[in-house]
Amino acid sequence: PLTLFVAVGVFAVDLHRVFPIQEVSLQRLGESALLLIFAFGGFEILVIPAEEMVNPRRDVPRSLLVTLLVVTLVYASIQWVAAGTFSGLASAKAPLASAAAQFMGAVGGALMTVGAVCSITGTMSGLMLAGPRVTYALAQNQQLPSWFGTVHPRFRTPYFSILFLGGVSLVLALSGTFVQLAGLAAIARLLQYIGTCLALVKLHREMELDPSRFRLPGKHAVPLLAVTLCVGLLLQSKAEQIYLTAGALGIG
Repeated sequence: PLTLFVAVGVFAVDLHRVFPIQEVSLQRLGESALLLIFAFGGFEILVIPAEEMVNPRRDVPRSLLVTLLVVTLVYASIQWVAAGTFSGLASAKAPLASAAAQFMGAVGGALMTVGAVCSITGTMSGLMLAGPRVTYALAQNQQLPSWFGTVHPRFRTPYFSILFLGGVSLVLALSGTFVQLAGLAAIARLLQYIGTCLALVKLHREMELDPSRFRLPGKHAVPLLAVTLCVGLLLQSKAEQIYLTAGALGIG
């Protein structure tokens, strides 16, 4: 559906709706950038099943970079078509469906809705595959109660972790607005990214040289630059988002 949206909609773009680009305040830009962490987040899940990959040294960095490049191009194309075909984009409850309806009629709007449902289902399926694996591993290392590592006798899956994460996700989905949850998820991701980057600096110093391991060019430059960017994005957080994150960390 997204490919069809871009392929058909690009011919209906009105450049007068796109240009001139309005002046953007730095404050709103920071808020938007924080929410975009949620939109672009998820690529890091690729590293969780790296243990089962045949050649993770080659495949993990390649997959991460290709994923980010493709997603960026898709997002930019969608935004170009949506902004160029539908003037009420900012206030619409279903922006892509409303934009598609402008140049593909009611069928286009319905197609975008079905596509959104499929996309959300795919995302949740991926998260429910990766999430319980993390809590299972933590339980195996005695960093969480042992029942998180309980494996179903028939299906051989960490069923308690699956049920627990599914239940928590359902409660959160029913209790808050999308923007609040997206902001909370973005801050949590940034804290995770900072911890990972700092750990990488420490590992570079402590681990022995091994040609089979992937090593970043520039050694500490990339992780330290990433930490700086993450801290800058965290400073765009609202007080309410910080309190919610602190509460979630406290519960954890």
